[in-house]
Amino acid sequence: MTLQAKDFFFSGDYRNQLKVWIKDNCLNILKFLKYQTAKDRLVEFLSVHLARRKQRGDILLETIWEIKRCGRHGEKQEHVESKDKRYLGYYCNNRKFHLPDAIRYRNGQGVEMKNQYLEIIKANNLWGLYSWTFTLPQEARNWIDHKILCAGGAAATQDLVVAKNFLLECRRAVANTIKETFGLNTKSRNVQPGLQISYHPVSSSDPFRQSSHFHVLTLPLLVNFKTHEIVKLQKSIPHKFVKRIYKTHLDRILRKYGLEEAIKPEYTVHLRFIDRKETRRINHIFSYTNRSQVEDILSTIKLVKDDFSEVVCVRYDKSQNLCFPSHKTSEEILDALEFILNPLIQARMAYGFMRVLDKYADLLGLERDEFEDDKNWKKLYDIDIRRETENVYDLDRHKVVTQEKVFVRRSDSQESWEQIKPEEMRGERACMQDRKLYKAVR
Repeated sequence: MTLQAKDFFFSGDYRNQLKVWIKDNCLNILKFLKYQTAKDRLVEFLSVHLARRKQRGDILLETIWEIKRCGRHGEKQEHVESKDKRYLGYYCNNRKFHLPDAIRYRNGQGVEMKNQYLEIIKANNLWGLYSWTFTLPQEARNWIDHKILCAGGAAATQDLVVAKNFLLECRRAVANTIKETFGLNTKSRNVQPGLQISYHPVSSSDPFRQSSHFHVLTLPLLVNFKTHEIVKLQKSIPHKFVKRIYKTHLDRILRKYGLEEAIKPEYTVHLRFIDRKETRRINHIFSYTNRSQVEDILSTIKLVKDDFSEVVCVRYDKSQNLCFPSHKTSEEILDALEFILNPLIQARMAYGFMRVLDKYADLLGLERDEFEDDKNWKKLYDIDIRRETENVYDLDRHKVVTQEKVFVRRSDSQESWEQIKPEEMRGERACMQDRKLYKAVR
């Protein structure tokens, strides 16, 4: 179907076109607020209603109280030995409901993963890492959608169990593809690669449509724990070779579940090689792979109705370089968020020596870095936390971006608010509780 002018915008400043689109769709522009103006209230509204979908009674009331209190207080700490000072926020960690906590938790996984990979690269003088993406054919995604629809929201139904088992086997096929690519038998136990597979239930270009795929970050390293032998791998891996192995494993699974129509001559696999010196690409790949896809949904919202019952979204399609507007109810947004916050399978899974890194730490030249969580931090006093947002022009990105300011002051005082950088507040950007951090020792 040929798109009409009102169905899409060209990328860039489309604000006036969006206003016209709203009027053409019989929406009252005066009742809509800019997303950045209503962001905090909208996020709290959505978080509370997500909790109401799952909880009742006193438990629900306690969760709502924790959500409303989350991140608004904390403490100032001092290190007993170094005398360093830092701020610590208190957060509710209801990541199944509270959207900021879901984002913080996944960011924390990204920080942990980046630390582990970069310290291993440093300790073993590796060239960098592999970043690969494995997709599923559209027929398989449609089949998953059908199973979810037939389940009717009941988590224990047979249809959901079948869809879950299918995705588990697809993830295992990805892991086996990597092992076989590296010349290992799928039943190999002594020689181990190091990789982590992240499952994304939707794509960043359209977070409202199921689009299951797998992101893999793999170290170019094979480790034999018994012989202490370490084999370093080169960058050059034939693309067609990997796709051929993946096809063999995926075809077997598709036949097992009666999805012969989904079998293709080849499947889409993206292979990337990231050099350790490419700092910006390294930072991007860890944040992108481990991001919460809640952010993908929130980033599409441009206007919010004053009672939060409706939103106007604009979805950017990178392949076409076009923006597609849509009108959604709060229930549609909640459905999309609930799907992302409750994926059919675990969002992240480690394989090989990354699964038991403590066991391989000495062999890989690592030791645990406990400074951030050692017992020598003592509380000085309680603090209150306040946040503000402002739009500034980013010179590097050549566009206006929204930045968040964080202010703190001593609780129960009339002191003036002190502005600090968000990264100076422990827990503000990433939940680092119980994270396993390491440092290279060679």
